[in-house]
Amino acid sequence: MGRLLDIARVAATYAGTVIGAGFASGQELLQFFVSYGAVGIIAMLFSGFLFALLGARILELGYRLRATNYHQVLYYICGPRLGLILDSVSALFLFGGLC
Repeated sequence: MGRLLDIARVAATYAGTVIGAGFASGQELLQFFVSYGAVGIIAMLFSGFLFALLGARILELGYRLRATNYHQVLYYICGPRLGLILDSVSALFLFGGLC
């Protein structure tokens, strides 16, 4: 039961932070991509594929690193200097969204 809860926590965190409400419902995807016709539909499918592929790779990396927080994965991928910059920018955007 504990493992299932851990999986649910990771999935909910991914859905909430990366996908967001607009992408999860598909509303933003349809509004943007459908305006481009058939090419837009293909691009929408491709972007969904990339979201799934890259998300799975990041989660796999976190598992391999036995990461307990996102900092460990971010700093592993980007290095300490760029990782700190991206972490700071993310924090600014999160707090800026509250204003």
